[in-house]
This record gives sequence, C-alpha cells and structure tokens, in this order.
Amino acid sequence: MRTITNVYCFGPFQLDSTRRRLLRGTDPVLLPDRHLEILLQLTANAGRTLSKDELIEAAWKDVAVADNSIEQAISSLRKALGTQPDGAPYIETLARRGYRFSAEVARHLPNARMIVIPRMGHTEDGLSNLDCFNRLLIDFLDRGSAVGLDTSCIETMLPGPVFMDESEMTFLGK
Repeated sequence: MRTITNVYCFGPFQLDSTRRRLLRGTDPVLLPDRHLEILLQLTANAGRTLSKDELIEAAWKDVAVADNSIEQAISSLRKALGTQPDGAPYIETLARRGYRFSAEVARHLPNARMIVIPRMGHTEDGLSNLDCFNRLLIDFLDRGSAVGLDTSCIETMLPGPVFMDESEMTFLGK
C-alpha cells in the first residue's frame, strides 16, 4: 500500500503528515502527538470549521477526555505557532461551533511530477481557465492516468498556466 505524503506549508512552518513533524524554517517545533494530530486536522481542513468532537476523535480516538482537553491543546498550539504576519492567530475559535485554521495553507506533494495551476483568464475559445483546468483535472482523476488526456485547453490559456515541478507547491486556499 502506498502512503501519500503531504507537507502543509503556512507562514514559516512546514507540517509533514508522514514524518509527523513541524518545522519553523529548518528548526523542529516539538509538540505532543495529540496536539500534532489536531494541527494536522486543522491544516488539512484549512478554512473549514471543525467541531470539538471532530478534533477529539482525531486526537484521542476512543479515549474519554476532560472537556477542557481540546482547549488546552489549542492554547498550546497557539503558543507554539505565534501569530500570522498580520497579527491574527493561526487558529480561530468560533463560539459554540469549533475551531478553524485561518492561514493560507499550501500543500506540497513530494512525489508529484508536475502541477499545473491556472491563472485568472480564459482560453482562446472563451472558456475560463479555471473551468478548463477543472475539466482536465476531473478527466485525469477519472482515468487515473495522464495517458490520452486532452490538454489542448491548457495550451490555449491566456495568460498561460503556471507549471510547477515537484519541489514547488499548489495552494489549497484559505
């Protein structure tokens, strides 16, 4: 079975889901395993509100924990991460709803060969670059391979797409 490695990048941090480590630049940031699991869940779902129950399930599985366990973990994570350049916390609390990772997160796929990111614009035949890219991506996912994939719409994007190799990133969004 093949494991997909995801490295979530935000601010000065890189969070490796396989090696289960957080780096600030090149320096390791030590976190308890359960706090790291919460951070992985939040970054993998950046911009989405996760309930306390979802985070407890991810970090503690079937272990009964005190009501304030998640609050303590979030507090610890906030101290470890500090704030974003604009002063906002990386992790937001949404009263009675849960928590949300609010920073822009890029996902780096170390085993990827090429990532194509459409710029704002349109193809020569008027199709938006994003629609063209989405069609291509859906076709690729359905096939499970790039063999025989019609990439002609990428060649007509105005302005042209951004091509990235495996050492670069693609943004998941905010």
